Amino acid sequence: MIVRDEEENLPRCLESVRGLVDEIVVVDTGSRDGTAEVARRYGARVLHQPWADDFAAARNRSLDEAGGEWVLVLDADEELGPEGREALPGLLARPEVEGYLVRIVNFLGEGPHPPQEETAGLRLFRNRPEYRFAGAFHEQIAPSILAARPGARLEPSPLRILHRGYQPAVRRRREKHRRNLRMLERMRAEAPDDPFLLYLLGVEHLAEGEAGAALPYLEEACRLAPPDRAWRPKLVKSLAAALAEEGRWADLLAWLGPELERYPDYTDLHYLAGLAAQGLGRHQEAAAAFRRCLALGPAPSPPYGSVDPAAGGA
Repeated sequence: MIVRDEEENLPRCLESVRGLVDEIVVVDTGSRDGTAEVARRYGARVLHQPWADDFAAARNRSLDEAGGEWVLVLDADEELGPEGREALPGLLARPEVEGYLVRIVNFLGEGPHPPQEETAGLRLFRNRPEYRFAGAFHEQIAPSILAARPGARLEPSPLRILHRGYQPAVRRRREKHRRNLRMLERMRAEAPDDPFLLYLLGVEHLAEGEAGAALPYLEEACRLAPPDRAWRPKLVKSLAAALAEEGRWADLLAWLGPELERYPDYTDLHYLAGLAAQGLGRHQEAAAAFRRCLALGPAPSPPYGSVDPAAGGA
Protein backbone atom coordinates (compact mmCIF):
# COMPACT_ATOMS: atom_id res chain seq x y z
CA MET A 1 0.00 0.00 0.00
CA ILE A 2 0.99 3.61 -0.48
CA VAL A 3 -0.71 6.11 1.82
CA ARG A 4 -0.81 9.74 2.86
CA ASP A 5 -3.10 11.25 5.50
CA GLU A 6 -5.40 8.23 5.55
CA GLU A 7 -6.06 7.68 9.25
CA GLU A 8 -9.80 7.92 8.63
CA ASN A 9 -9.95 5.32 5.85
CA LEU A 10 -7.17 2.95 6.82
CA PRO A 11 -8.95 0.95 9.58
CA ARG A 12 -11.75 -0.12 7.23
CA CYS A 13 -9.20 -1.21 4.62
CA LEU A 14 -6.99 -3.17 6.99
CA GLU A 15 -9.93 -4.78 8.77
CA SER A 16 -10.97 -6.28 5.42
CA VAL A 17 -7.72 -8.29 5.23
CA ARG A 18 -7.16 -8.96 8.93
CA GLY A 19 -6.09 -12.59 9.35
CA LEU A 20 -5.99 -13.10 5.59
CA VAL A 21 -2.52 -11.80 4.72
CA ASP A 22 0.89 -12.73 6.13
CA GLU A 23 2.33 -9.21 6.07
CA ILE A 24 1.27 -5.63 5.39
CA VAL A 25 3.75 -3.26 3.79
CA VAL A 26 2.78 0.41 3.87
CA VAL A 27 4.74 3.18 2.15
CA ASP A 28 3.84 6.52 3.72
CA THR A 29 4.58 9.43 1.38
CA GLY A 30 4.30 12.25 3.91
CA SER A 31 1.33 11.86 6.25
CA ARG A 32 0.72 14.66 8.74
CA ASP A 33 -1.93 12.76 10.69
CA GLY A 34 -1.95 9.44 12.53
CA THR A 35 -1.81 7.21 9.45
CA ALA A 36 1.45 5.50 10.39
CA GLU A 37 0.26 4.79 13.93
CA VAL A 38 -3.00 3.28 12.64
CA ALA A 39 -1.07 1.05 10.23
CA ARG A 40 1.27 -0.17 12.96
CA ARG A 41 -1.70 -1.07 15.17
CA TYR A 42 -2.66 -3.57 12.46
CA GLY A 43 0.84 -5.01 12.37
CA ALA A 44 1.99 -3.19 9.26
CA ARG A 45 5.59 -2.43 8.46
CA VAL A 46 5.62 1.31 7.69
CA LEU A 47 8.23 2.79 5.37
CA HIS A 48 8.62 6.50 4.75
CA GLN A 49 9.35 7.87 1.29
CA PRO A 50 8.96 11.50 0.17
CA TRP A 51 6.30 11.98 -2.49
CA ALA A 52 7.86 12.64 -5.90
CA ASP A 53 4.76 12.83 -8.15
CA ASP A 54 5.36 9.20 -9.19
CA PHE A 55 2.93 6.49 -8.19
CA ALA A 56 4.99 3.70 -9.74
CA ALA A 57 8.08 4.63 -7.72
CA ALA A 58 6.11 4.48 -4.47
CA ARG A 59 4.43 1.20 -5.44
CA ASN A 60 7.76 -0.34 -6.35
CA ARG A 61 9.24 0.63 -2.99
CA SER A 62 6.53 -1.48 -1.37
CA LEU A 63 7.28 -4.37 -3.74
CA ASP A 64 10.98 -4.14 -2.86
CA GLU A 65 10.07 -4.74 0.77
CA ALA A 66 7.40 -7.42 0.31
CA GLY A 67 8.45 -10.93 1.26
CA GLY A 68 5.43 -13.05 0.40
CA GLU A 69 4.91 -15.30 -2.60
CA TRP A 70 1.90 -13.23 -3.74
CA VAL A 71 1.11 -9.51 -3.63
CA LEU A 72 -2.32 -7.98 -3.14
CA VAL A 73 -2.40 -4.25 -3.89
CA LEU A 74 -4.91 -2.07 -2.03
CA ASP A 75 -5.32 1.64 -1.45
CA ALA A 76 -6.40 3.07 1.88
CA ASP A 77 -9.79 4.14 0.48
CA GLU A 78 -10.49 0.57 -0.61
CA GLU A 79 -11.48 -2.65 1.11
CA LEU A 80 -11.47 -6.26 0.00
CA GLY A 81 -14.98 -7.59 -0.49
CA PRO A 82 -16.08 -10.32 1.94
CA GLU A 83 -16.03 -13.04 -0.70
CA GLY A 84 -12.25 -12.70 -0.74
CA ARG A 85 -11.87 -14.70 2.46
CA GLU A 86 -13.32 -17.80 0.85
CA ALA A 87 -11.94 -17.36 -2.67
CA LEU A 88 -8.38 -16.21 -2.04
CA PRO A 89 -6.79 -19.50 -0.83
CA GLY A 90 -7.96 -21.38 -3.91
CA LEU A 91 -6.69 -18.69 -6.27
CA LEU A 92 -3.23 -18.71 -4.69
CA ALA A 93 -3.01 -22.51 -4.99
CA ARG A 94 -3.00 -22.48 -8.81
CA PRO A 95 0.64 -22.79 -9.94
CA GLU A 96 -0.11 -22.02 -13.58
CA VAL A 97 -1.43 -18.48 -12.94
CA GLU A 98 0.80 -15.39 -12.60
CA GLY A 99 -1.87 -12.89 -11.65
CA TYR A 100 -5.57 -12.17 -11.28
CA LEU A 101 -7.86 -9.39 -12.40
CA VAL A 102 -9.97 -8.11 -9.52
CA ARG A 103 -13.34 -6.39 -9.94
CA ILE A 104 -13.20 -2.86 -8.54
CA VAL A 105 -16.51 -1.34 -7.49
CA ASN A 106 -16.20 2.45 -7.54
CA PHE A 107 -18.76 4.34 -5.45
CA LEU A 108 -19.51 7.59 -7.28
CA GLY A 109 -21.85 9.31 -4.86
CA GLU A 110 -22.99 9.53 -1.27
CA GLY A 111 -25.79 7.92 0.72
CA PRO A 112 -26.75 4.32 1.46
CA HIS A 113 -27.15 3.33 -2.21
CA PRO A 114 -24.71 5.47 -4.23
CA PRO A 115 -24.28 5.07 -7.98
CA GLN A 116 -21.51 2.63 -8.85
CA GLU A 117 -19.21 1.84 -11.71
CA GLU A 118 -17.31 -1.41 -11.98
CA THR A 119 -13.83 -1.67 -13.43
CA ALA A 120 -11.17 -4.37 -13.34
CA GLY A 121 -7.49 -4.25 -12.48
CA LEU A 122 -4.58 -6.60 -11.96
CA ARG A 123 -4.30 -6.35 -8.18
CA LEU A 124 -3.17 -9.87 -7.22
CA PHE A 125 0.04 -11.23 -8.71
CA ARG A 126 3.12 -13.26 -7.90
CA ASN A 127 5.95 -11.50 -6.13
CA ARG A 128 8.89 -11.66 -8.53
CA PRO A 129 11.76 -9.16 -8.73
CA GLU A 130 11.17 -8.54 -12.43
CA TYR A 131 7.54 -7.52 -11.85
CA ARG A 132 7.48 -3.79 -11.25
CA PHE A 133 5.04 -0.97 -11.86
CA ALA A 134 5.53 1.55 -14.65
CA GLY A 135 3.86 4.91 -15.13
CA ALA A 136 4.04 7.95 -12.86
CA PHE A 137 0.24 8.25 -13.09
CA HIS A 138 -2.18 5.36 -13.42
CA GLU A 139 0.66 2.94 -12.85
CA GLN A 140 0.49 -0.55 -14.39
CA ILE A 141 2.06 -3.87 -13.43
CA ALA A 142 0.82 -6.04 -16.32
CA PRO A 143 3.34 -4.81 -18.94
CA SER A 144 6.31 -5.93 -16.85
CA ILE A 145 4.73 -9.32 -16.18
CA LEU A 146 4.03 -9.91 -19.85
CA ALA A 147 7.49 -8.67 -20.83
CA ALA A 148 9.19 -11.01 -18.36
CA ARG A 149 6.92 -13.96 -19.16
CA PRO A 150 5.23 -13.67 -22.56
CA GLY A 151 2.01 -15.61 -22.48
CA ALA A 152 1.74 -15.43 -18.69
CA ARG A 153 -1.71 -16.40 -17.48
CA LEU A 154 -3.53 -13.38 -16.06
CA GLU A 155 -7.03 -14.51 -15.26
CA PRO A 156 -10.30 -13.03 -13.99
CA SER A 157 -11.20 -13.72 -10.38
CA PRO A 158 -14.29 -13.48 -8.19
CA LEU A 159 -12.55 -11.00 -5.88
CA ARG A 160 -13.99 -7.52 -5.43
CA ILE A 161 -12.39 -4.34 -4.14
CA LEU A 162 -14.76 -1.65 -2.89
CA HIS A 163 -13.36 1.80 -3.69
CA ARG A 164 -14.63 5.05 -2.16
CA GLY A 165 -12.02 7.48 -3.45
CA TYR A 166 -14.19 8.78 -6.31
CA GLN A 167 -16.91 10.00 -3.99
CA PRO A 168 -17.14 13.80 -4.35
CA ALA A 169 -16.56 14.56 -0.68
CA VAL A 170 -13.43 12.41 -0.63
CA ARG A 171 -12.00 14.05 -3.75
CA ARG A 172 -12.62 17.54 -2.36
CA ARG A 173 -11.02 16.70 0.96
CA ARG A 174 -7.86 15.41 -0.64
CA GLU A 175 -7.49 18.04 -3.35
CA LYS A 176 -6.84 15.15 -5.72
CA HIS A 177 -7.99 17.13 -8.74
CA ARG A 178 -5.22 19.72 -8.55
CA ARG A 179 -2.57 17.08 -7.86
CA ASN A 180 -3.73 14.89 -10.72
CA LEU A 181 -3.88 17.75 -13.21
CA ARG A 182 -0.39 18.88 -12.23
CA MET A 183 1.04 15.43 -12.77
CA LEU A 184 -0.80 14.79 -16.02
CA GLU A 185 0.10 18.16 -17.56
CA ARG A 186 3.76 17.58 -16.72
CA MET A 187 3.63 14.16 -18.37
CA ARG A 188 1.82 15.56 -21.37
CA ALA A 189 4.57 18.13 -21.90
CA GLU A 190 6.89 15.19 -22.52
CA ALA A 191 4.41 13.23 -24.68
CA PRO A 192 1.84 15.65 -26.13
CA ASP A 193 0.30 13.09 -28.50
CA ASP A 194 -0.08 10.24 -26.04
CA PRO A 195 -3.78 9.31 -26.32
CA PHE A 196 -3.86 7.62 -22.92
CA LEU A 197 -2.66 10.81 -21.19
CA LEU A 198 -5.24 12.82 -23.10
CA TYR A 199 -7.89 10.34 -22.00
CA LEU A 200 -6.83 10.64 -18.36
CA LEU A 201 -6.88 14.44 -18.56
CA GLY A 202 -10.37 14.34 -19.99
CA VAL A 203 -11.60 11.94 -17.33
CA GLU A 204 -10.09 14.12 -14.60
CA HIS A 205 -12.03 17.16 -15.79
CA LEU A 206 -15.19 15.10 -16.27
CA ALA A 207 -15.00 13.81 -12.69
CA GLU A 208 -15.02 17.43 -11.49
CA GLY A 209 -18.12 18.28 -13.52
CA GLU A 210 -16.08 20.14 -16.14
CA ALA A 211 -17.48 18.48 -19.28
CA GLY A 212 -16.64 21.41 -21.53
CA ALA A 213 -13.00 21.29 -20.48
CA ALA A 214 -12.95 17.50 -20.84
CA LEU A 215 -14.23 17.34 -24.42
CA PRO A 216 -11.14 18.59 -26.32
CA TYR A 217 -8.93 16.06 -24.53
CA LEU A 218 -11.34 13.19 -25.07
CA GLU A 219 -11.96 14.03 -28.73
CA GLU A 220 -8.22 14.17 -29.44
CA ALA A 221 -7.67 10.93 -27.52
CA CYS A 222 -10.32 9.21 -29.65
CA ARG A 223 -8.68 10.48 -32.80
CA LEU A 224 -5.27 9.12 -31.76
CA ALA A 225 -6.15 5.94 -29.87
CA PRO A 226 -5.55 2.64 -31.71
CA PRO A 227 -8.78 0.61 -31.81
CA ASP A 228 -7.29 -2.36 -29.93
CA ARG A 229 -6.40 -0.50 -26.72
CA ALA A 230 -7.93 -2.07 -23.62
CA TRP A 231 -9.04 1.35 -22.40
CA ARG A 232 -10.71 2.53 -25.62
CA PRO A 233 -14.25 1.46 -24.60
CA LYS A 234 -13.94 3.56 -21.45
CA LEU A 235 -12.67 6.45 -23.56
CA VAL A 236 -15.70 6.17 -25.84
CA LYS A 237 -18.05 6.14 -22.85
CA SER A 238 -16.29 9.15 -21.31
CA LEU A 239 -16.62 11.20 -24.49
CA ALA A 240 -20.26 10.21 -24.78
CA ALA A 241 -20.87 11.17 -21.14
CA ALA A 242 -19.25 14.58 -21.71
CA LEU A 243 -21.46 15.23 -24.74
CA ALA A 244 -24.49 14.25 -22.63
CA GLU A 245 -23.45 16.61 -19.84
CA GLU A 246 -23.29 19.41 -22.40
CA GLY A 247 -26.70 18.49 -23.82
CA ARG A 248 -25.28 17.92 -27.29
CA TRP A 249 -27.81 15.20 -28.10
CA ALA A 250 -27.48 15.15 -31.89
CA ASP A 251 -23.68 15.04 -31.71
CA LEU A 252 -23.94 12.26 -29.13
CA LEU A 253 -26.15 10.06 -31.31
CA ALA A 254 -23.92 10.64 -34.32
CA TRP A 255 -20.84 9.70 -32.28
CA LEU A 256 -22.41 6.58 -30.81
CA GLY A 257 -23.62 5.13 -34.13
CA PRO A 258 -20.37 3.45 -35.25
CA GLU A 259 -19.25 2.83 -31.68
CA LEU A 260 -22.35 0.76 -30.94
CA GLU A 261 -21.50 -1.36 -33.98
CA ARG A 262 -18.02 -1.83 -32.56
CA TYR A 263 -19.22 -2.54 -28.99
CA PRO A 264 -22.76 -3.93 -29.41
CA ASP A 265 -22.96 -5.40 -25.88
CA TYR A 266 -21.67 -2.31 -24.05
CA THR A 267 -24.77 -1.49 -22.02
CA ASP A 268 -23.59 1.96 -20.99
CA LEU A 269 -23.44 3.18 -24.60
CA HIS A 270 -27.01 2.02 -25.26
CA TYR A 271 -28.11 3.92 -22.16
CA LEU A 272 -26.40 7.10 -23.35
CA ALA A 273 -27.98 6.64 -26.78
CA GLY A 274 -31.35 6.42 -25.03
CA LEU A 275 -30.68 9.67 -23.18
CA ALA A 276 -29.76 11.36 -26.44
CA ALA A 277 -32.89 10.14 -28.21
CA GLN A 278 -34.99 11.28 -25.26
CA GLY A 279 -33.31 14.67 -25.32
CA LEU A 280 -34.26 15.00 -28.99
CA GLY A 281 -37.87 14.04 -28.32
CA ARG A 282 -37.52 10.68 -30.09
CA HIS A 283 -39.25 8.76 -27.35
CA GLN A 284 -39.84 5.44 -29.12
CA GLU A 285 -36.17 5.29 -30.05
CA ALA A 286 -35.23 6.10 -26.44
CA ALA A 287 -37.52 3.38 -25.10
CA ALA A 288 -35.96 0.85 -27.46
CA ALA A 289 -32.47 1.78 -26.26
CA PHE A 290 -33.48 1.46 -22.61
CA ARG A 291 -35.13 -1.92 -23.28
CA ARG A 292 -31.87 -3.01 -24.86
CA CYS A 293 -30.06 -2.01 -21.66
CA LEU A 294 -32.41 -4.16 -19.58
CA ALA A 295 -31.92 -7.10 -21.92
CA LEU A 296 -28.13 -6.82 -21.82
CA GLY A 297 -27.72 -6.29 -18.09
CA PRO A 298 -24.51 -4.84 -16.64
CA ALA A 299 -21.69 -4.51 -19.15
CA PRO A 300 -19.07 -7.26 -18.75
CA SER A 301 -15.90 -6.13 -16.99
CA PRO A 302 -13.54 -6.92 -18.59
CA PRO A 303 -13.54 -5.88 -21.34
CA TYR A 304 -15.69 -2.80 -20.90
CA GLY A 305 -14.86 -1.78 -17.36
CA SER A 306 -11.08 -1.78 -17.44
CA VAL A 307 -8.16 0.34 -18.54
CA ASP A 308 -5.69 -2.35 -17.45
CA PRO A 309 -3.66 -4.02 -20.25
CA ALA A 310 -4.22 -7.33 -18.47
CA ALA A 311 -7.89 -7.08 -19.42
CA GLY A 312 -7.10 -7.29 -23.12
CA GLY A 313 -5.56 -5.08 -25.79
CA ALA A 314 -2.37 -3.29 -24.83
